[in-house]
Formats: sequence, structure tokens, C-alpha cells
Amino acid sequence: PVYISVGVNFRKDGQVQLGEEMLPLSVLPERVRQALQNTSTKAVYLRADADVRYGDMIRVTDALKAGGVEQVGMATQPPKAEK
Repeated sequence: PVYISVGVNFRKDGQVQLGEEMLPLSVLPERVRQALQNTSTKAVYLRADADVRYGDMIRVTDALKAGGVEQVGMATQPPKAEK
């Protein structure tokens, strides 16, 4: 699967992580198109820091759609148990 990560610094630097590579949002559509070129399903999983704003997630999702992504899944972690 293809994973896109949006870190807490996204608002400052506009960078997302595609696999192990950090890249600016402006090149994400082309890079994700390349990553999905030989796959039958055009789906990615999106991970984000809890402090990333909703509007920023929409910007990333729009860039993914521009790159040909048809399905975006959210990769989540269960909340930590309180002691």
C-alpha cells in the first residue's frame, strides 16, 4: 500500500511524506501518480498528526485526487489507555 503522512509542521513547510520521501505538496499529484502506475486499485492511506488542521487535510486529499487517487483511507492508531 501507498502511505502519505502529514506532519505537525505541514502548515509551516508544506511538506508531506510519501513512503520515506519528504516532498512539497505541489509535486504530490505527480509522485502519487507514479507510485500508483502499476497498481490495479488507485487507493492510498493517509496518516496525520493529531494537530494537523482539517483544512490542511482537505488540501492534501485534493492533491491526491489530482494525482488519480480514487480512494483515500485513513490510517489511525487507537487512543492510548489512560492510567
